[in-house]
Amino acid sequence: MYISKKIVYGYAIALSMTFLGSTSGFLLGNYYHQEALQKSQATSQERRFIDALKISILNNRPTQKASLKINSLEGFHQESSKLLEHIQKVLTLLESYHSSGKSSRIVGLNPLLNEYEGLVRKFQQDTIKRIGQLESLAKSSNTVVIAESRLEQIFENENFAEFINFSERLVPYTEVLEQQEIEVDLALSQAKVLRIQIVIVSLLLSIMIAALFTRYISHAIALEQAINYQKLQDQLLQLEKSEIALQKSEAHYRALIDAIPDLIMRINRDGVYLEFVASPNFPVIGNLDKIVGTYVSETLPASAAQKRMEFIQLALETNSIQIYEQNLSIDGKAQIEEVRIVPYGKNEVVALVRNISDQKAALYERQKAELALAESESQSRAVLSAIPDLMFRVGADGIYREFFAPARDFAMLAQDIDITGLSMASVLPADLADRQLYYLHQALDTGNLQIYEQQLQVGDRLQYEEVRVVKSGEDEVLFMVRDISDRKQAEIALQQSELTNRVIVETMPDLLIKMDLQGHYLQMSGGKNVQVKEPCRTPDQPEVYSILSPEMAEQRLDYARKAIASNSLQIYEQGFDFDGQLLHEEVRIAPLNQQEVLIIIRDITDRKRAEQQQQQLNQELEAKVEERTAALQQTNEELLRATRLKDEFLANMSHELRTPLNAILGMAEGLQEHTYGMVNERQIKALQTIERSGLHLLELINEVLDLAKIEAGQIELNCAPVTIKNLVQSSLLFIKQQAAKKNIQLEIQLPLHLPELFVDERRVRQVLINLLNNAVKFTPEGGSITLKAQRIDLVPDSSDRIPQTFIQIAVMDTGIGISPENINRLFQPFVQIDSALNRRYEGTGLGLVLVKRIVELHGGKVEITSELGVGSCVAIELPCVTYFRTPPIVREPSISETALVNTATPHDIDQVPLVLLAEDNEANIYSVSNYLEADGYRVLIAKNGLEAIALSQTHQPDLILMDIQMPELDGLEATKQIRNNPNLENIPIIAMTALAMTGDREKCLEAGANEYLAKPVRLKVLSQKIQALLDI
Repeated sequence: MYISKKIVYGYAIALSMTFLGSTSGFLLGNYYHQEALQKSQATSQERRFIDALKISILNNRPTQKASLKINSLEGFHQESSKLLEHIQKVLTLLESYHSSGKSSRIVGLNPLLNEYEGLVRKFQQDTIKRIGQLESLAKSSNTVVIAESRLEQIFENENFAEFINFSERLVPYTEVLEQQEIEVDLALSQAKVLRIQIVIVSLLLSIMIAALFTRYISHAIALEQAINYQKLQDQLLQLEKSEIALQKSEAHYRALIDAIPDLIMRINRDGVYLEFVASPNFPVIGNLDKIVGTYVSETLPASAAQKRMEFIQLALETNSIQIYEQNLSIDGKAQIEEVRIVPYGKNEVVALVRNISDQKAALYERQKAELALAESESQSRAVLSAIPDLMFRVGADGIYREFFAPARDFAMLAQDIDITGLSMASVLPADLADRQLYYLHQALDTGNLQIYEQQLQVGDRLQYEEVRVVKSGEDEVLFMVRDISDRKQAEIALQQSELTNRVIVETMPDLLIKMDLQGHYLQMSGGKNVQVKEPCRTPDQPEVYSILSPEMAEQRLDYARKAIASNSLQIYEQGFDFDGQLLHEEVRIAPLNQQEVLIIIRDITDRKRAEQQQQQLNQELEAKVEERTAALQQTNEELLRATRLKDEFLANMSHELRTPLNAILGMAEGLQEHTYGMVNERQIKALQTIERSGLHLLELINEVLDLAKIEAGQIELNCAPVTIKNLVQSSLLFIKQQAAKKNIQLEIQLPLHLPELFVDERRVRQVLINLLNNAVKFTPEGGSITLKAQRIDLVPDSSDRIPQTFIQIAVMDTGIGISPENINRLFQPFVQIDSALNRRYEGTGLGLVLVKRIVELHGGKVEITSELGVGSCVAIELPCVTYFRTPPIVREPSISETALVNTATPHDIDQVPLVLLAEDNEANIYSVSNYLEADGYRVLIAKNGLEAIALSQTHQPDLILMDIQMPELDGLEATKQIRNNPNLENIPIIAMTALAMTGDREKCLEAGANEYLAKPVRLKVLSQKIQALLDI
């Protein structure tokens, strides 16, 4: 009983294992089969939709032009309804596809369908609109033919062509779907085979396990063998039958596998081939019999093997199918393969390799053909668009079949109409239509090209056209119409020009002769004013010898040969006796070719006479000029003597006037201080009057003497650095009391960080006091005076001036003002404004004259603006340039002899950029260096090219500003030598020069400069260039 139970249990276990193995194999195979089946169904559905769309477009095509017969309004409604029903069917099909929410797997199909749906809707709207417009024509029997013609035009327009021909655009996508269907069917077949293989393998394994388990039980229970011997014999017989059936099944599926064109292999995680199945026609690297058990790296090239192992690992890690392509060379032939890696358990994969070389080649050829076709169509369109002619195809019946118009206007296109389908007689004037019909039939009858010209009146101009008619078919011709108005007008203009030139030549005073090198006159014209001797013609003697003397003839031939040899114009003059009269001629000889010249002879006898007269007149004038020059020289000597006497007189009067005046002022001051005893208050007022009058007299004397010295050039300026603030404050002290007495408000506007002036402080203070005194004098009580200073950077408008920085000091008041016509009179010595002012205000009229002279001595200028009854503004501008304080000249570079401008503190001196300024002009040095100092740079100065090279080597500046025109060595050569030094070749160089002609910039850059600035230089631009080159 125990053994029987054991047998029962054993068979139960064996059957269970067989059932589980078969079930799992069936489920796994069915999974791959279902996946392939779903792809096949999706592809088939998409194919059915495209086929349905194509059938809907083609089978529902409406009645065509040739079969339209509209005899009444009812016929019109029938034909238009057919067209609208056709459009609606296509539109409904597209809407049902989009409403299903499906998205095509074919690239570009969905956008194409969306585009086509928009086109269909637009075509539907246009058609409904046009049918509505034509309905009124169809109601009348007289206009129903026109409605029929217009309805026919709907079938011939571009939108209808795109609507109908869309099925042709679906052809490439149908081909793609066909290819996908083939691939999906093949994948479905492979899935079926794989499912069968898995089931078979599972059954074999289950049967083998059951057989082994059965044998084990049979040996374990010897007693049951005898009892069940017959049963076992039956089972063995059945097993043999099953094995035979299994072998047949394996042979069958092996045949199916061999029929599959793919390469199938099973590979483990380490890349070892566990199973390898290949179709007989599949090219494989190596021996098929020896592949199983080897590694992937042993059968494939290194790169392909590495790639396969990467995708095997990726498939196992992601548990998903991996697909890639590989290129191999098998037996010297390139092969493109598609590899699919399918996970098979945790450590194995199944690889399916398919040869897609032919598919790739076919795809490449198709793409190549499509590109060639597109390029051909593009070229054709471009050529057609570039042709300036009007072209149209016309049938033998005179009906326009196709029409192409260029961008320009033609006479027959005056109205914006579509003439396709219309007759020539309905579009063109009768004579023009008859003429075109004549040449149309000539081209059809003879088969030859017909060319003629026609004239048309277009608006206010006459248009000329050339028409070409060529046979393009059995019953049609191609017309090409070209506008030749410009050519015709040019021909007419040329004819008029030739006529004009002929008239000019015949009437011109010069004589024109066409002559060869032997002296024969080939042609003569013009010469109304030229005297020509009648030639004595002989058969062997050229005209040049019969008209001219031998010497003149040889001279003319010699110049003719020179003109041809040098290919240039030859000019000479000749004089000769003609009937006892001396004549002069100018002869110009120009080469025409290697054997002929053109001679132009002009009578210059009158000009020669005029030149002689002019020469005689010039000699007479020179004699008079010499006499006048001697008289002026004597007058100048007398003026110099008078000026010298005036200067001596003023110098003597300065001493003679100041000596007694000094005593008068000294006594008045002593008496007021009670030096000579007590004086009462009345006496003190009298003394104060004496002192004020004396001081005023001294001021007048000083002004007269100063002006005289300035005009005589005897004033020397003692210039020194002066701050604006101190200068202004010291000047205001002299007028504050006077301003307070008149209750005048004083305002000062001084910006911070104004540069110092290098001026004669006493003279400039004298200028400011004079201006402030005038402002107080001419400003009524309760007014205001403003003193304002500001910096002005001026860039001159010519290259002979340098950029400068000016300080402008302006004195503005709310005084009585001056009329514009009197402003210029203020600068004339001893002149006052001729008005009531000379009765109310005292003065010599020298104040502003002296101001102008002193300011101009400093290199500045004075400007006055004023408005009568409002006030005045007097502004002086003093340049911040010194002609007296210059940096020391560096002869040998050393630290003690180098002008280093440093604005940095000791601890950061090395971080401040050092700029080398190579410049020989002192004013430029001062203005540029001061500007760079204020901008935070250190400045090193060189006066010539040699110093620039030496200082560059010793100090290694961060940047060099190089002037080009310098003594000893110019800037170009200095730049080249600096660039040739390996230690200096990377230093940025900016060329600053007055050279601003064409090519000068290139010369500076070729020499090695990084930037080029033409003088006058804007200092702000210079600063930006330096910052860009130093990257700060």
